[in-house]
Amino acid sequence: MENPTAQAHGAEQAVEFPCLTVVHHPDPLLVGRRVLIDEGQEVMLGRGADVFGDDVLDDDRLSRRHARVSRDGRTVVVEDQASRNGTTVNGRRVGVAQLRQGDVLGVGRLLLLLHWCPPHHLPPDHPRLVGDSAALAHVLREVERVAPLRVPVLVHGEPGSGRRRICYEVHRLSRKGTPYGVLEVKPGKDPPWERIVDKVGPGTLVLAGFEDASPELQAKVLATLKDPATCCRVLLTFSGAVRPLVQQGRFDAELAGMLSQNSFRMPPLRRRPEDILPLARTFARQQAGGPRHLSRRLSLMLLMMRWEGNVRELKEVMSRLVDEQKQHVTLRAPVWLADMIR
Repeated sequence: MENPTAQAHGAEQAVEFPCLTVVHHPDPLLVGRRVLIDEGQEVMLGRGADVFGDDVLDDDRLSRRHARVSRDGRTVVVEDQASRNGTTVNGRRVGVAQLRQGDVLGVGRLLLLLHWCPPHHLPPDHPRLVGDSAALAHVLREVERVAPLRVPVLVHGEPGSGRRRICYEVHRLSRKGTPYGVLEVKPGKDPPWERIVDKVGPGTLVLAGFEDASPELQAKVLATLKDPATCCRVLLTFSGAVRPLVQQGRFDAELAGMLSQNSFRMPPLRRRPEDILPLARTFARQQAGGPRHLSRRLSLMLLMMRWEGNVRELKEVMSRLVDEQKQHVTLRAPVWLADMIR
């Protein structure tokens, strides 16, 4: 059960281009520069080239003609141009290689991330939800759309992907200053629903993990949502899809239809690789109490991880790194991180 409005937003993003973004550079101020690769276009990477603007490729480890990146439809290929120091993809030296979404191209001291994005995408500049991806920008637009509405909102996504942060942002934009509560839904243990709703009052109640809701709790939530006297706003997080549960008779069809009107998905971290290093730097700064740089090898390893635990797992990894390297301004890759990649 997809939201028609969300589908319209998705259509806006249908046209995407492969993009090379600078994700590691000796000068941190140059991180984030990018170039879109048009159909049939070739991008020559080399010392002194202005592909990313002034100074970005002024690296003495780059050859004048170092590597060429070309596009044919959805296929993007990198070809090393017999460079002195070689070209790598995901840390492995290559001559010619096809690049996929999330691959990391290494030239000189730089790391470049290959990803797809709309041609006019601007990285979000949000004080609480960190990231550069078009996927995050789309979610933030959905938050702005649903926040002023007096309706329940269903946020899909994997555990640890940031669903609760999204819920809080909806609350902050719509009912800031009122109570905000999160209720963990657990199978076989229904909460005192009426008492909780009364306690939240005009605020926001988040039902986390609502895929585990019993038929009785579903019925109570549905009755609350249909009651015009109810002033509490209900937001729900959900792992997986609602439709299969309805088909299996495990989820109320009327409730599912009501929730589908305003639902959207928080993509997993591995589907938005552009957000990994901005988040990593943010978590490191928060843990250390000041800015921390990431070494080239550490940046590469973080980008290569699957992040099955999503943003939550990344935060835990960065907290451990900072604790182990408290005196270092530049964080380096530890042995145990390589073990996690394997």
